[in-house]
Amino acid sequence: MQPFAYEHSPTGRTIWVPASYVTDFASIPRVGRWLISPFGRHAIAAVIHDWLYSVGEPGKRGEADDIFREALDELGVGMVRRNVMHRAVTTFGAGGYDRAEATWPTQFMDWRTGKYLLPPAERTAFFGQGDPAVIERVKSQSPANCSPQQL
Repeated sequence: MQPFAYEHSPTGRTIWVPASYVTDFASIPRVGRWLISPFGRHAIAAVIHDWLYSVGEPGKRGEADDIFREALDELGVGMVRRNVMHRAVTTFGAGGYDRAEATWPTQFMDWRTGKYLLPPAERTAFFGQGDPAVIERVKSQSPANCSPQQL
């Protein structure tokens, strides 16, 4: 409902996630939810990972998976759970990453109406550090869509 950033310490890269981006948090198959919930201590790392997969920068899937693992570590997710989650995305995530271009137009939504919104820019504008003008727009997005007046 509002933009947020994650600074990847090893590279100094800051990843900005736009306010209207849609995530399912951790994409845990129903059969595995008894072990790991889609929500929890790992939720922020899951949103960052979902975002990186939605952008789908060519040749960067491994980096997205590694950022996920490092974010899980920073959030205090235990080593066993962190490794299971990382192994799951490296083993089963290719399909999601490879669909980035096709699914980009459906990644943004008004949470109040459920209607799709136009993406804030072409997905290529988020490759690497991102287009500075686009990142500035994302950073300045108002969190007004979650204010009490809007409810």
